[in-house]
Amino acid sequence: MGNEEHLYRLEALEKQFYDTGYLTSSSADDLAALKWTMNEARKVKKLESARKEITEIWIRTLISHIKLMNEHHPEWKLFAEKEIKQLISLIDTKK
Repeated sequence: MGNEEHLYRLEALEKQFYDTGYLTSSSADDLAALKWTMNEARKVKKLESARKEITEIWIRTLISHIKLMNEHHPEWKLFAEKEIKQLISLIDTKK
């Protein structure tokens, strides 16, 4: 179950608490724990989104650097054969 589904279920549970209108000290504690959990789930969602965004920026930067190298120093591939093979190996997800 993904973070989105957990958050959806937690929000439904919170609504159920409020709809019943019945809060004991125990259910109030449960509601406080539920709210804390929901806030943590939202933080995780933001962190996952930020991580994805940073990864995309790094990849776009790498692509831009390769384009610049191709344009201004086209023979770079001859000098960097070993590094290119290493990069290909790191990118290859089959391993």
